[in-house]
Amino acid sequence: MRTLYYVPIMHTPEELGSLAEPLMEIEKQVHGPRAEKIYREKVNQVWAEVTRQLKKSKLNTPEKCKRLHIYMDGLTAQFYCCKTCLEKTGKTYYMDEIEPDKIRCPVCGRITEAPVRESLLKLVQSLIEQRLPQCLIAQKLLEKGATIHGTESRELLLEEHNMWQGAAKGINPDPKRETELLKERDEFIAKIINETLPKDGIGILFIGTAHKTVNELKKFPDIKVIYL
Repeated sequence: MRTLYYVPIMHTPEELGSLAEPLMEIEKQVHGPRAEKIYREKVNQVWAEVTRQLKKSKLNTPEKCKRLHIYMDGLTAQFYCCKTCLEKTGKTYYMDEIEPDKIRCPVCGRITEAPVRESLLKLVQSLIEQRLPQCLIAQKLLEKGATIHGTESRELLLEEHNMWQGAAKGINPDPKRETELLKERDEFIAKIINETLPKDGIGILFIGTAHKTVNELKKFPDIKVIYL
């Protein structure tokens, strides 16, 4: 039996980037001029509780960390696009990792080698340098022997980003597509976890509260989900 600790999180305004401003406008309708301060206090409370629960569950011990696999909301699993498809069709298709540092195009099936692990660790390090809470926690776990995995579809992340960029400019997103997109992201995340979490392994997923990844994980009955 594999075990996955499920950690619902709140994103900091820094993580949200250009999407933070429209979010704060919504928060101001409820909390007035103190909205950002109240939101940041909530975020800090969430991460303080996550840290406390990690310690309580002993997931941050070296013994556990050697078996621990980290998955993170927003952390792409796809770093390279297929040059063959781009040249032939002009479209960008991101390649999936099928073995360590070996990738395959989901469209044309081309397989090639690429430094996926190196690219992932560079991205994680850049996020750590931004002092993002989930990345600072991940850093401590990695230092004790944990393994981190790219977790999300780059194509779906880009689509969502463009959707909310449009919303920030007053273009309302299609509600149907918005719902479908979140489900597709959850399906991809669950697939990645199933493919990379080893037998008897321990995983931890940091995921935004809007997600329903836990529902997609039910497709894999050998993964026991525990809310942290």
